[in-house]
Amino acid sequence: MSGFSAVQGHQARIFIDEFELTQQSSGASFTSEMQVIQYPIMGDPAQQQQVTSPTFTIPHRGYYTGRGATGDLGYFEDTLQKRLGSTTPVTVSLMLGPITYTMFGTWGTQLTIDAPVADLITIEGNWASPDSVKRGLVAANQTFTDLATSTPVDLGAVGIANGAVIHASGFADLSAGAETVIVTVETASTSGGAYILWLSHTFKKPGAVLKTGSPNPNRWMRVKVDFTAGVPGPVNAMASATYV
Repeated sequence: MSGFSAVQGHQARIFIDEFELTQQSSGASFTSEMQVIQYPIMGDPAQQQQVTSPTFTIPHRGYYTGRGATGDLGYFEDTLQKRLGSTTPVTVSLMLGPITYTMFGTWGTQLTIDAPVADLITIEGNWASPDSVKRGLVAANQTFTDLATSTPVDLGAVGIANGAVIHASGFADLSAGAETVIVTVETASTSGGAYILWLSHTFKKPGAVLKTGSPNPNRWMRVKVDFTAGVPGPVNAMASATYV
């Protein structure tokens, strides 16, 4: 087929809160499902139908390393086990080339470890969410030095995004001091135009956040990271503009 260019699976990435687990993973998928319940009622011979609320899952497969989470490496088994059935919401982003699917208010519902004698020990988990998912366009996914900016990304139109998902890692917990890491999303009307602040978030420790921006952004978007003295850097950041 002329002009056909598919996105290969090795270009996918997966983020769990502040951890990118791509290097310990063998695959992941995204499922969005709605079911129809049929039920009878008195006075009507026909079956009634009711559509249920949508459910979203990201089944996730990876490799066992035998180590706990150290720094921002986020070893798969440790990350999943600590979030299994937790009441603390988990933010999970599956990056599929330039597009992301992010689930909020998520929790881990499965931890299965397979230990065959002749092969690698593998892990399978499942992230589930009842009704909260955002589809987005990747604005940046890279390591930032202080005040560095990403290459601008074309959103395709003015006002097409209403917020951004940001995963930040690569630095220690800064809660005890005055140090901060600020991730800023800027927009401009042209690629080389004047970029202005659209939204930003100040991180005191590694993590993930959904931010809303107002007014709607211009067509071109870039990401800037600014961290204060005392933060050794560099900082890893993935930011994805969420669609209206």
